[in-house]
Amino acid sequence: MRTEDGQDFPCDAVVLAAGAWSGRLAGLPRPLPVRPVKGQMIALATGPAPLRTMVAGEGCYLVPRGAGADSSLWVGATAEEVGFQRGTTDAARSGLRTAAVELVQGLSDAAEAESWDGFRPATPDDLSVVGPDPGLPGLIHASGHFRNGILLTPITAELVVTSVEGRADARLAPFRADRFAP
Repeated sequence: MRTEDGQDFPCDAVVLAAGAWSGRLAGLPRPLPVRPVKGQMIALATGPAPLRTMVAGEGCYLVPRGAGADSSLWVGATAEEVGFQRGTTDAARSGLRTAAVELVQGLSDAAEAESWDGFRPATPDDLSVVGPDPGLPGLIHASGHFRNGILLTPITAELVVTSVEGRADARLAPFRADRFAP
C-alpha cells in the first residue's frame, strides 16, 4: 500500500473502512457509491433519568445517558441528504425536541444541553459493501452500513477476517463492491 504522501507499507491486505468518506477515495478499481447521510442529535438535561432503556417512536428515538442528577437523554436522529454539510440547525433541533416530548410528556421543560451531527455511509441499494474487491487483490471493503454500523460490527468483523484470510464465504455475495453499474 502507498499513502498519498508516497510512503509504502508492505501488506497482504488493506481494509477500506472509511465510512461516509469511502466514496471519495481515489485509486480504487471502480467508484464506490457510498454517500454521506447527515444525522443530527440533541441531548436534553433531564436530572434523574426519566427512562431506563432506549425508546423508539415516530420521528425520534430516546437513549438515556448517565446516572443521577447529571443524567441526560439523547434524542436522535435526522437523516438528511446534504452531502458533507456540517452543523446542526434550529429546525432539526426543534423537530427532535417536539418528537421527544410527544413520546415523553415530562420532557417539555428539559433544557437542551448539547447538539451534534455526524455522517452515516449509505449506498444506492441500502446494503453494505463488504468483502474482497474482485478488481484489486488484497482490497477488502467494510463500508456502507448506514444506521446499522454498530449493530453489524460483529458480523462485518467476521467476514473481513474471512476475506483477509482468503477464504470464500457465500454470505458475501449480496455485498460485493462490483454489484453497482459503472
